[in-house]
Parts: sequence; C-alpha cells; structure tokens
Amino acid sequence: MDKNQNSGSGSLPYIPSLDGLRALAVLMVMLYHAWLPAFQTGSIGVNIFFVLSGYLITCQLMREYRRSGSIKLRNFLMRRVLRTFPALWLLLLASGITVLILPSFLGGRPVLHLLSGLLFFANILQFNHVFEGGSDLGALTHLWSISLEEQFYVIWPLILTPVLCREKTRKWIGLVLLAASLVLFLLSPYHSSRIFTSWVKVFQIWGDGASGLLLGCWLAVMICGRPALGKEHFLQRISGIFSGGCSLILILLIAQVPWKLGDGWTGTCSAVLTCSLIYSLLKESQHSYISRFLSSDILVWIGRRSYGIYLWHWWWNEIVRECGISGVFFYFIYAGGTIACAALSFYFVEEPMLRLKERFHS
Repeated sequence: MDKNQNSGSGSLPYIPSLDGLRALAVLMVMLYHAWLPAFQTGSIGVNIFFVLSGYLITCQLMREYRRSGSIKLRNFLMRRVLRTFPALWLLLLASGITVLILPSFLGGRPVLHLLSGLLFFANILQFNHVFEGGSDLGALTHLWSISLEEQFYVIWPLILTPVLCREKTRKWIGLVLLAASLVLFLLSPYHSSRIFTSWVKVFQIWGDGASGLLLGCWLAVMICGRPALGKEHFLQRISGIFSGGCSLILILLIAQVPWKLGDGWTGTCSAVLTCSLIYSLLKESQHSYISRFLSSDILVWIGRRSYGIYLWHWWWNEIVRECGISGVFFYFIYAGGTIACAALSFYFVEEPMLRLKERFHS
C-alpha cells in the first residue's frame, strides 16, 4: 500500500505494518531466486503478495461503492495503469536494450516476450514453457504474476459491481470467494499432471495466483463489507487462534522444517496464515510485537519499494549469471543492483505517478 494513502476520498488508511509484510514477501522471493537451498520460499512470498493485493484492491472498490453507489471502472483502470505501467515500461526498455548485447537474455523469442510483458500475457507464455515445452521468457519470467494480476483486475470489478447491487448475492459472495480460493489451492499440485483435459487450461494458467487473490478478496468482503465486527465473529476467532503463533508457523513453513508440504498445502497454509496476520494487524494494537517488528523503518522502506524490487530482481539475477559471476560477488551485485534500481524507479518514476494517481480516486 502506498504511503500517500493516508487520506483522500478513495484511499485506505495507511498501516505501516502491511508494508513490512510486503517487504518480507519480496525478500522471500529474492532469497529463493538466489538459489540458496535453505530458502525454498518463492511461492510463499508470491502468495503473500497476491493475498495483500486482493484485500487492498477489493477494500478500495467496496469503499467506493458504499460512498457513491457505483464503481467507476475508468478511474479504477487509470489507477492501475499509473501504479503498474510506468515502472514496468522502464524494465522492458532496459531488457530490450540488454538483449541487443546479450541475445539469450530474453530467451529464444525476445520480441514476443517483451510484448507479453507489455500486454500482460506473460503467464500464458510461462505456462506454455513449463507444461508444453515452449520458449523460456528469460529475464521476464517473473512477469507471469503481474500479468495474471492485471488480467484478474480487468474482470473483478465487473463481477463485484452487480454482486454489491443485490442484497441476496452480497450475503453469499464471501462464501463463494472462500470456496473458490481453497479449491484452486488444493488442485494446484495437479497442474503439471495430464489428468486435466485441454479445456481446463484456463484454470491451470490462472490457478496458483488467482487463489491467493480470491482469498484476499474474501478477507476484504468479510472486513470492509461489514460496518462493525461482533466479538464472536468468525474472523476474530480464527485470528485469536493464529495471531500469536502466526510468525512462528510462517517461519516453519518457510524453512519447511520439520516437514515438507506439497505445493498445494504450502500455498493454502501460507495464504490462510497471511489472512490471519493481516486481520490481526488491522484489529490489534499497532504496539503489538508483530506490528512493531513489521513497522520497523527498514522493512517499511523495503515494502514501499517492493514492486520495483520484484521487477528488477530477476533482471539482475540473469545479468549476473550471464556474466558468469558466482560466489559472494553474485549475491552482492544481485542484491545491490536490485535495490539501487528499485530505489531510483521509486523516486523518479513511481512516486510522481502515485501523486497523479490520487486524482482518479472518486
């Protein structure tokens, strides 16, 4: 969540600890892609991103609907464009220049792969690479998650608006979102098998990411869709069970010790625990030990730049590997280059666009 969302008619109150949670997520992804055997955390980090995104975006949409009685799709899409596109275009420009020097940098079809990032169908090409033997996207491999997210947010407001217009559907939307999310999570280990017929490929392309987004949407419906929560509310009971031990359980999942869960169960557990943690951060005192840790200056700093860090980390990973650098120099250049590019992107590209984005809050 952007820090300039402290106020404004369409903005959500700023909670620093959510930026801290976003920082942990992007650090998990970076450590996983640094090829460290002890950090098998990439999928958990991406799930945290998806749950946070689904929650924040849906809360904004529901607040807009409650205030004005409608959701202005044009304004919503303009906010998405201003938040997502400029920093992404900078990465694509850098990648296009780099491929002129390192021809294998973007895989075997660089023009198609650049277009997949620009037009948000990288998840389709990545699916084709993993399951159908298609061309590797190279330094743009990680854009599958951003493509999926943008596809989801073109469709989601169109679904949410008519649902909110009808009292009967509002009562059932939370249950439908929760059920759909958990089904997608539990079926995700079977994506690579051939038990699915060709007509289910849309599910396979969307399954992993959409499940986290849907669970975040469910959390928003349960929290933002109710003026107040009673003491016996379901979310409060779940949060009471998990909030105290949430960090420890997440650490056990991250380290995968003493057990190693399958991908589907790992995704399900990490997403559910992320919901519980977000809820506890919203409802508990900001002086709780978890909130104080996640609100630390360094984590908030990283969290506010997490989009740029995610964009640039794989670019630098490919650059360093293409140059044959290994050992401690690999980690130093990989981390230092990523943070430097993300910081520059934030100050000179993202922040100006975020200020412009505020004009499109209803």
